[in-house]
Amino acid sequence: MSPAPAVGSANRDAHSVGTNGTTTVLSCGIIGVGIAGLAAAIALRRAGHNVEIFEKSTFKNEIGAAVTLTPNAMRVLHRWGFDAVRAGTTEKEQYRRLDAETLQVLAHYDFSNVREKFGTPGREHAFAAFHRVDLHEGLRAMVRELGVEVQLGREAVRVDCGEGVVRFRDGGEAKKDLLVVADGIKVSDSPSSHCDTQVETPLHQ
Repeated sequence: MSPAPAVGSANRDAHSVGTNGTTTVLSCGIIGVGIAGLAAAIALRRAGHNVEIFEKSTFKNEIGAAVTLTPNAMRVLHRWGFDAVRAGTTEKEQYRRLDAETLQVLAHYDFSNVREKFGTPGREHAFAAFHRVDLHEGLRAMVRELGVEVQLGREAVRVDCGEGVVRFRDGGEAKKDLLVVADGIKVSDSPSSHCDTQVETPLHQ
């Protein structure tokens, strides 16, 4: 992993400051390299922290459908330097919901003014859509440029939240200052899958 950006560099959005005024660089682990995991990695890396991502898949058969991003999300991507045009963005100008039998318009939303309404001075931000694979690849490219290490085929099975330790199916483990669990819809909502500071918990049921 390449060194984190120096404090005060142009790449930093923020940094953690201790009670004595010194900057704390955290060792961060992210479980899951989906859109949420990649976005978390970019934000943490830009803040000057060291980041490592663990992903159980190997991305041989990426799939997905359209993903809609609102103007506030587009504003964040713009700040990060994300190339939306290269990622194949399509601007949404309106939304209509129709009756399936009569085709009568049941709801209509006009997005033609969102650029002016939600943009910042000199920067307009649209209501946009991407194909998930294109958005994901664009974020992965940014992660690579930032020097974040991504370990594919590394399935996390348990997290010890009190100690900051993640354990993997292959028997290995990693200890971090901060763990972000972003492995998507397969995570169980049962209480036993939630992080507890006193116990070691499984990620899935």
